[in-house]
Amino acid sequence: MTVMENEFKFCPKCGAKVKANAKFCPKCGNRFIEMSQNRSSNDQSNAGSSQPQNMASGKKPFKHRNWLIAGVIAVIVVIVTVTIASSIITKQQTQAKKNSYDSVITVERKHQKEKRSKRK
Repeated sequence: MTVMENEFKFCPKCGAKVKANAKFCPKCGNRFIEMSQNRSSNDQSNAGSSQPQNMASGKKPFKHRNWLIAGVIAVIVVIVTVTIASSIITKQQTQAKKNSYDSVITVERKHQKEKRSKRK
């Protein structure tokens, strides 16, 4: 049986549409397994529309997994950076308040000593 030029199949790895007589997928390089010539007529009728399972179920194959992983890592890095920066800023603000409080207490103590020394 000769394969006509307008017959196509789908790559089971990436879902690309390729010629029925192709041995490799031009998109992902997946090697197609040669089927024996003794296929039943049922197999031959299904060969022209062989699609990967995820294509048959209506789902598109995910082609950009690396970008998704990079995006998730970037989000995690941003969250960690914001958390650390927030912690540092909070610590600095707490230290500034403590220093301000300490200076007020010191000034009050000096005033109390001056009052005591004036009374004597």
